[in-house]
Amino acid sequence: MDIAQQQELQKQWLEIQRGITETVNSENEEVSITFNGFVEIISLKIKPDLELDKIEELLTTTLNKGIKSVSQKAQNTFLLFQKQHGIH
Repeated sequence: MDIAQQQELQKQWLEIQRGITETVNSENEEVSITFNGFVEIISLKIKPDLELDKIEELLTTTLNKGIKSVSQKAQNTFLLFQKQHGIH
């Protein structure tokens, strides 16, 4: 594979990664966080009547859950991308 082909595949992968999203919610949906394929937060919603100490607890668990989830989704998508393009 030459450099131009590698650059094209990298460009394609970045476009796919931009399209990956994953939304996770706390147990009672008091906190909702949406991540993109770069593991960046693109949306954060917190119920307005939630107590401050509860927010900290729910943010921590929901953020960790989301990071794991979107990372796994991106990894699975990348493995499929590799397979489709014959990359080992």
